[in-house]
Amino acid sequence: MTPDEQRPLIEAYSSATSDRLVAALDRLPRELWQARPSPDDWTVHEIAVHLCDSEANSYVRLRKAIAEPGGAVAAFDEQRWQAALGSRFFARSGARPTASSPLCRTTPGRT
Repeated sequence: MTPDEQRPLIEAYSSATSDRLVAALDRLPRELWQARPSPDDWTVHEIAVHLCDSEANSYVRLRKAIAEPGGAVAAFDEQRWQAALGSRFFARSGARPTASSPLCRTTPGRT
C-alpha cells in the first residue's frame, strides 16, 4: 500500500475515533466524569486521559519501530502513568479531548 493509499484510511480512522469519543463525552453530564464505580475502577475522565496517554505512547513506539527496526519496544505502564499524572492537568484546566485529530488535542476551559 502506498502512502497516498494509506493517508485517507489513517485520517478516516482518526476522525471517526475522535468524533465518536467526543460525542459520547458530550452526552454524559460533566458531574459523572469523576464518578468512580468502585475503588479499583477508573473514572470516565481518567479513561479519556488514558486514551490520550496511550495514543501518545503508540505514536512514539511506531516512530521508533520505523526508525529502528528490530529494536525493543518500550513498556507503557498505564497504572503508573495514572498514579503519577492522573488527570491533574485536565481537571485543573477543564480541558478535554476535542473532535480535532489527534484524539489528545485539548481545548482548555471547554466544558
